[in-house]
Amino acid sequence: MQKLHLALLTVAVLIPLAFFTLLQPVWKDSLATLDKEHVLVAKPEKNVIIKQVESKKDKQGAKKSVVSKEKKKISKPVIVIDASHQRTKDLTTEPIAPKSTERRAKQLASAIGVVTKQKEYHVTMNYAKALRTQLEEKGYKVVLTRSAHDVKLSNKERAKVANKARATLVISLHADGGKSYQNGFYIMSPSKKSTTSKRYKKSNQQANAILKKVSTKGKVFSTGHFYREDLALFNYTKAPAISIQLGFLTNVKDDKKLADNVYMEKLVKRIANGIQAAK
Repeated sequence: MQKLHLALLTVAVLIPLAFFTLLQPVWKDSLATLDKEHVLVAKPEKNVIIKQVESKKDKQGAKKSVVSKEKKKISKPVIVIDASHQRTKDLTTEPIAPKSTERRAKQLASAIGVVTKQKEYHVTMNYAKALRTQLEEKGYKVVLTRSAHDVKLSNKERAKVANKARATLVISLHADGGKSYQNGFYIMSPSKKSTTSKRYKKSNQQANAILKKVSTKGKVFSTGHFYREDLALFNYTKAPAISIQLGFLTNVKDDKKLADNVYMEKLVKRIANGIQAAK
């Protein structure tokens, strides 16, 4: 009886053990398969996440590109027009250039029309506003150094206005005073030794392009183009710069022409066309 119990106990232990041994390889394969399935599922998930990140970067890059293009479209060349002189002269002095020991009056008195008695600071303001209209129609952004007559601005301070505006070109307008027989339009630009070669070249190009447009139907004084190294506006301005002498208020014909609105519109149109032609 005891032997029978012992035999049954042995069978009860051995049968489950044998069953476990037979199924172990199957379980291993199942675990391996499960592990593989897990890896296969995990990899696509990682790939999806990476693609999403890349997609965001692409979108950000595209947005930056669009913004950059929009900025390029919006940005316009900035032309600063200085209506020279002011109601009250300022004979206190300032250096004509950085580190220069030579000094000149900050703002000389305006010339006066020999017939019309018009003041130079009035003439230059009228022409500055008319030229601004012409240039804005051509797509330029225009900044005036002054918008009133009762100001106190030296030539150095006017140059600072231009630099602050990040001008691409600075134009100073004048109506000259001289001998009664002197008449005509002319331009001044920085001399070679007073500035960089690049700025000299650009200023020179602008001056010649304007002269070409004006001289076809207008009187030009002498050669029409002079170079200066002693003008504070030129020496303190970073951008290419020119000084346009519209005519001589001390000459009867020039004085009358400069007071004529029809003549003014024709002249500023030619100046604007010259500026555009020098691109």
